[in-house]
Amino acid sequence: MPTSINKWDVILIDFPYSNGIKTKHRPAAIFAIVINDLGGEDVIVAAITSQSGMRGIEVNQNNPEFALSGLKSDSRILPGKLFTCAKSEITSVIGKIGPNLQQAIKTRLREILSL
Repeated sequence: MPTSINKWDVILIDFPYSNGIKTKHRPAAIFAIVINDLGGEDVIVAAITSQSGMRGIEVNQNNPEFALSGLKSDSRILPGKLFTCAKSEITSVIGKIGPNLQQAIKTRLREILSL
């Protein structure tokens, strides 16, 4: 586990499929760090995919914040694909979400969650 994990980090994690049985090692964006019932820290993350057919917030190589993200190819952040896990499950931190993308994620989460 990395020593420093922060909100808006781009991490690598075993992200579960919707069926809850399989997982895929993939990047994800941390948008919240919460204290769990046992006093430990969990993270709430959104999946990131490079599949072009997925709807999400586009992060492409033309975006000035792309290099900061640590992603290797054009990707989409999927605020509708959320997962909560223990910080200890994070494999590595590869980058950070820039301020413009942070705002886009917040806006999309408000829409999805009707906040």
